[in-house]
Amino acid sequence: MEQEFLKTRFIEDQRFGPFGSIANRAHFIATRVQMAFKDHHNEDLLGGRMGGYLCVAEGETGNPHFTVLVGGHVNQEKLPKYYHLSHEKAVRLSQNPTHVSSFQSRDGKNQFGGAVRTLDGLIYSFSGFPELIDEALVLVLMQLGAKYRIREKTKTVEHHCNVIAKLSNNKFYTGLENWCDV
Repeated sequence: MEQEFLKTRFIEDQRFGPFGSIANRAHFIATRVQMAFKDHHNEDLLGGRMGGYLCVAEGETGNPHFTVLVGGHVNQEKLPKYYHLSHEKAVRLSQNPTHVSSFQSRDGKNQFGGAVRTLDGLIYSFSGFPELIDEALVLVLMQLGAKYRIREKTKTVEHHCNVIAKLSNNKFYTGLENWCDV
């Protein structure tokens, strides 16, 4: 079980098949989060957090396709917590089929925002940063994915992301979207 928490941060496309490029993009975005906050002298908002776990799950069941550690150094003592929360957010969102974001069912104590429903039936969930930054990360991940996939129209995904960000009043999404050049 401990090994599950210690997955490599360098992701090879072959390791996760069609999900490898998702993991690589998530790593890129997590790195951009760190850079953006450092450049704007807002590192305090991250509380020293440099990464976390990305979980890509089935939208109907919340069953994970994969979970991977992305970003920079993460406090080893917090790894199990972030791993658990990335799964909890995905499962909770799957249990609320009318919701598009785990923010809609958060309690702010043990259940947080940071998971979103994609237009192609998946759930992207991240835990490691503060919850609105977790959510911004997966929204930008969804948009980056749309740029590289033919079956989703970029404008439709962009609209979907904007609706989700508006639901949670996510002030970080637009900045991260611009910082990642989406």
